[in-house]
Amino acid sequence: MQRLRLAVHTLAPTLSLAAGLFCVTGDVLADEWRGNVGAQLRYFQHDIDDLEQHNLSTSGQAEWFKDFNQGNDRLVLSAFGRLDSQDSERNHVDLRELYWLHLGSNWELKVGAIKTFWGVTESQHLVDIINQTDSYEGLDGEDKLGQPAVQFNWINDWGTLEMYWLPYFREREFYQPGSRLAFPIGVSDEAQYESGAEETHQDLALHYVHYIGPLDFGIGYFDGTAREPILNPQASPDGSLELVPYYSQLQQLSLEAQATLGAWLWKLEAVSRKQLDEHYSASVFGVEYTLYGLMDTPFDLGLISEYHFDDRGDNATNALNHDLMLGARFTLNDADSSELLVGMIIDEQSEAKVFSVEASRRFGQHWTLDVEGRWFSDQQPQEALYAMKDNDYVELTVQYHF
Repeated sequence: MQRLRLAVHTLAPTLSLAAGLFCVTGDVLADEWRGNVGAQLRYFQHDIDDLEQHNLSTSGQAEWFKDFNQGNDRLVLSAFGRLDSQDSERNHVDLRELYWLHLGSNWELKVGAIKTFWGVTESQHLVDIINQTDSYEGLDGEDKLGQPAVQFNWINDWGTLEMYWLPYFREREFYQPGSRLAFPIGVSDEAQYESGAEETHQDLALHYVHYIGPLDFGIGYFDGTAREPILNPQASPDGSLELVPYYSQLQQLSLEAQATLGAWLWKLEAVSRKQLDEHYSASVFGVEYTLYGLMDTPFDLGLISEYHFDDRGDNATNALNHDLMLGARFTLNDADSSELLVGMIIDEQSEAKVFSVEASRRFGQHWTLDVEGRWFSDQQPQEALYAMKDNDYVELTVQYHF
């Protein structure tokens, strides 16, 4: 319940705004809902002390929207929750989205809790900076918490300029010892900040997106609190060692680009950052080649390769700093949207590897099945993923959509 109270407290201004809009529109409550409920089984291959090798959990997501004012305004709500039978760390509720959208002649305004995505590459999203990661939902960073924001989009023939004011910061949550996927040392819930304003530091961001022929690109700038903390070992009040999250200020200039040339997709994400008086750059460059109608079948096979670079080298806080990703995407192009994605990331220096499998399929009109697996091989003590070395797992999720 503490995480539910925290989510409500964090988004209190958004809730107040939404309540006011409900009163103004009058007939808001009689409109469209959709969502899903599901069950998930996560099985860990290795036995670690007294930790459970399997987790069974249930989850639910509800989405609601209401158009009014002749379609020029919309209210949006999206809430997510999970209840785990074995690991209480995974029990949480979050308002993913709760905002008012107004459409002008060539502009849009969003006010509330939003989710937005920047990026094009498969294995890492360097440029994605607006939302905090929901670390309880997976290791790939794809799941995000709702971000209190005011977003203004100016839409023109020469591109779209997105402007963000982010008045409140949301901290990242971490598994604690006693849970799988946790660090061996506990992470303090008393975070430290470089800014004296702490979580109320006023963050700003700009994002320009456009296309030229086969090239889609975005140029972004962010000035505010870093979404990924630095974990500093310190003595806790009881004298034990713990990791204390430290959120520094970050200035980031970013570029994402994707060129579609026939069966080829060329992708790039690159950032230049200033953080704690240090300037550094990082990038992900990749290519995907798709074999359409493989061997005269309806199937498509995409071959993926991406390279990760961080000029801090071994001093990088990012796990992917000199790493190669190889993968394949198999699409059946059937009525059930069946897909399979397999991949391997290898560190070119230590030869540490991470293998992954993601598969999905729809059954009938309402049911879906998702399978995900992660395997960590040859992880060395100096590797950022060393704590995961005995946490190979397979995850099975069944959902009913309504």
